[in-house]
Amino acid sequence: MSIREKLAALQRTTPSAPSPPQERTPLRGLEEIGLECTETLHGPLWIRHKRFTAGQILPYRLEDFLQLEPRQFLLIGKNHALQGVHPGKLLFIDTETTGLAGGAGTYAFLVGIAICSEEAVEVRQYFLVDLDAEKALYSSLASEFGGREAIASYNGKSYDLPLIRSRCVMNRINFDGLDLPHLDLLHAVRRLYKGFASYTLGEVEGRLLHIRREEDIPGALIPGLYFEAMRSGDLTTLKPVFQHNVMDLLSLIGITAAAAGRFDAHEGLPARDLLAVIRTLTDLQFYGDAERIGRTALCTPAEEGWTSLARHRAGLHKRRGGYTEAAEIWKEWIEQAPDFSFEPYEELAKYHEHRAGDIAAALDILARAEGRLEIARALHDHYVYREWEASLRHRKERLLRKQQLQRREA
Repeated sequence: MSIREKLAALQRTTPSAPSPPQERTPLRGLEEIGLECTETLHGPLWIRHKRFTAGQILPYRLEDFLQLEPRQFLLIGKNHALQGVHPGKLLFIDTETTGLAGGAGTYAFLVGIAICSEEAVEVRQYFLVDLDAEKALYSSLASEFGGREAIASYNGKSYDLPLIRSRCVMNRINFDGLDLPHLDLLHAVRRLYKGFASYTLGEVEGRLLHIRREEDIPGALIPGLYFEAMRSGDLTTLKPVFQHNVMDLLSLIGITAAAAGRFDAHEGLPARDLLAVIRTLTDLQFYGDAERIGRTALCTPAEEGWTSLARHRAGLHKRRGGYTEAAEIWKEWIEQAPDFSFEPYEELAKYHEHRAGDIAAALDILARAEGRLEIARALHDHYVYREWEASLRHRKERLLRKQQLQRREA
């Protein structure tokens, strides 16, 4: 058939009748959950309001959180943009979504926010009864960000906020509040607390707040529960999801307070955790605080992480030109560290050669390292020992040549 004949055949075809629109399942239980309908410029929106006093949520450390100073937010987030944040101006956010895979098909059906005041925590949960209500949800949510100084979340930088941003783009909503400074507590906890089995929110709140959720619904089951509730129309089955979201938000408050306390109550912390605190202070150029904490921590050389702590302190002094202070730490490292490392010997030899101008002292240090290395290799011939031996031999030969040259010139 020619193109003309194909077009004529198509024109003679009777179009099929359009399928009748499927009726939506009526939703029940909205009021029972505590949701209230609010009319917005973009249609109706269902919101749940909850208010908690400090006494009602005692394990979540609301009073400790409200006493935080702007500098503490800088330390927790390791971000200068957080330095001026007031506790009452921080907005906590957590979402419950249709899946974790991402993509255009994933959306948040519940967005919870929490704001703290001197009297209580105000929690508002925006519930999406239909995708057509997304514009109303995000337009109203954007107004919540007005007057706020920063956002706090748990893994929100990688998941919650990018998801909200993409949904706003799809609905042509301008959401400037998403550009506020962001305190992602997952990153803070990973940086400040070492050795956790995992860094899920449940594990972290158990460790830091001593809270175990006995009847909480696992997060992995929430998408399926949501779809089943929407199919059946019975939303009362989502009560545990709303409670889960509330507990997540309250945990963020407590975790923020606990992380801030890491920089104050550091006595008794293991060396590896102290090192995380000191590195944060160093990176933010609080050198005096970093040195004060580090000096105390080096009093217990048998602890795990002591060597890393000594390396960091000595390196900090060296970078800032404090070679004499660095040399004292290298000496302490040699005398007290439980395991042999060639590093402090090498650094101290370089100090004596280049700073103190004492080649004999440098050679004496290398001789001591040679004896320790010989014992170490006799016990375990590790490849790193062979590398250290080659480096030691090279440095020793060069120093001997330099010493002989000085004697001739004298």
